[in-house]
Amino acid sequence: SSCWSHRDRSPAPSPPPSRLVVGRGICRMGETRWVFVENLGTRVNWQTIKRKALEALDGATETAVRGGRMDRHKRAAVIEFQSESMAEKVATHFDGFYDQVTSKSDGDRWKAYCCGEDESAEKMSQAGPAGGGSTRSSPP
Repeated sequence: SSCWSHRDRSPAPSPPPSRLVVGRGICRMGETRWVFVENLGTRVNWQTIKRKALEALDGATETAVRGGRMDRHKRAAVIEFQSESMAEKVATHFDGFYDQVTSKSDGDRWKAYCCGEDESAEKMSQAGPAGGGSTRSSPP
């Protein structure tokens, strides 16, 4: 017999996506090889982020980082890793990280978490400039 023998009953709505807490970083369940990082220091560049990610992976080779992008104006970046475990380790290391070299104040602690590719693209498009600034847009 079928699980849905009562045709007038609809299935229960899906629960919200689960979250797995990994250290201080938060990783969503599913394909989470991406790490979204925000509140970066004003002088951070892509090479700095990549180097720190490899350091967090205990000297993994450059092939561990599959790609990513950074928006200096928004002070945010996304990084793709070879595996979810690598992404989780870097997110845990980066969340709450303070970079004395590239940050201007003690309040510039990085915020990082694992996410999927779609969410990483969405976060990059939504991220606003740190410090309460607003983004400029052209008039319609």
